[in-house]
Parts: sequence; structure tokens; C-alpha cells
Amino acid sequence: FPVTINNDGVDRPRDTQLMDDKYDITKYPVTRIEAGIKRCLNKLYHPIIKSGEVYLLIDLDGTLVDTDKLHYQAYADTIKELYNEELSRREYEYKISNGLDECLKIKYGDITKLKEEKNKKLQSYKIELMKGAKELIEYIYENKINHTVVTNTSKENTEYYKKEVPELNKLTNWITREDYKNPKPNPECYELAKEKYYKKEKYIVGIENSITGFRALNKVTQCIYMMVDKDSMDYIFIYRDWE
Repeated sequence: FPVTINNDGVDRPRDTQLMDDKYDITKYPVTRIEAGIKRCLNKLYHPIIKSGEVYLLIDLDGTLVDTDKLHYQAYADTIKELYNEELSRREYEYKISNGLDECLKIKYGDITKLKEEKNKKLQSYKIELMKGAKELIEYIYENKINHTVVTNTSKENTEYYKKEVPELNKLTNWITREDYKNPKPNPECYELAKEKYYKKEKYIVGIENSITGFRALNKVTQCIYMMVDKDSMDYIFIYRDWE
């Protein structure tokens, strides 16, 4: 081949070109780069939270009200009184991640009295909103965002929460433990909320704080915000599930 000397001093063939006569490019689907980028990043899109566009599914304990530690303390004190056994926070978190009621039934059998006494203790505690929850509730209320609070907590306890924290009464749609058969991580509660209150909004956005809630909510939407302490077992399990 005739050669030419480039500025970099390297001999190269003159008038080189690529030839490909074995494939017909018109027979293959072509995606424009703008469409390809949009498709790749679509799952990271942040929907605008406004009326008619977004349906919010919101957990209660540890998400709107600062009660996770109170539930633990009530269970720990009750188990100490009834069975003279200690319940560590780590063991409690483990039981929750594997279905609290089932774990308690396996160990103690009939847990009716345990739960009754636990609820009495819980309803003697001061209930407070989580940081930022008041602003979220006000935004939902003022902008008429369709929503449902979905909780494993009983109606009795949620009514106590509303009495202690009147801001919760601005949230109108509720699914409590009596409304469904199978607790989180079963998705039944979130599926019921969608069936009853969803108005065909473009996006369904969930807010949760636990691995059990995440696993239940993830069956209804993949757009989930998590409020999790990085030192908790929930954080470890959720990170693993998302991977």
C-alpha cells in the first residue's frame, strides 16, 4: 500500500476506510442515544409529588411516629413480667424481620395476653412525630395528595396515636391490622390499600422504615423511600434485597 507520514512519525496506509458488506444495518432496530439514556435512567426518575400525579403509601411506626423504640420497650417489659425473660433490641429486630407474631407464637404459644399487656404499656407512653413528619403531613393535606397510611399496628393503637398527635387526623385513608389477614412482609396490606384508595395516578410512591415493610411495599411499587438507621439490621437486609 502507498503510505503517508503523519505528524506523529508513524507510517500509515493512505485512504483507509472500513468496509462491511455482510450486514444490512437497516434490518436492525436502532435506538437514538437520547432515548437510550432516558430508558437507562428512567428507574431513577424522581416524580413530582402533586395531586393527580402521585399516590402515596406511607408506613406509620418509625416513619410518621417515633414509636419503634416504644413498641420494643413495651414488648421487653411485658415479656419480663409474664415470662421473666429478657428481650434484647437485636433479638426483637430479628423477630420482626422474620414475622414478629409467628416468632412469638412459636416461643410462647397463645400470645393474646402478651399483646394485650403490651398494648396497655404502649398506650401509657408519650407519642411524638418523627422529624420532618409534620411537614410531610402538611404538604399532603394542603396539596390534596392521594395517600394511605398502611400499618401492622392495631386500630386501637392508631386511635391512641391520633389522640396524642392531632396532626395525624389530617391523613384520611388508613389500613390497620384488623383490615387484612397476613401482616407485613406479606404485601396484602399494601395491595388492599391500592384496591381501596388508588385513583390511577401515574406514580405510586412508598415510604417505609423496615425490611418487613420494604418487602411488602416492593410488591406494589419500586419507587420507595426508606428511613433506616445505618446501624440497624433493617439497613443490612434492605441493602442486600436491593442488590
